[in-house]
Amino acid sequence: METFSLSAFGRCVSQLPDVFKLGASPWINANAASADRLSEQVRRCPTGALSIAEKS
Repeated sequence: METFSLSAFGRCVSQLPDVFKLGASPWINANAASADRLSEQVRRCPTGALSIAEKS
């Protein structure tokens, strides 16, 4: 089960390499893609590991 979860998480972030830089700090650069593209990638994430929260 853990292997599937890690594999699925990899699919969540691998499609936007300019946004998700594993090992970097911070590891997410939301400005590297459009809001529409980010939203689409979050929807495609099979594990639900990613979510988007609006700034208040």
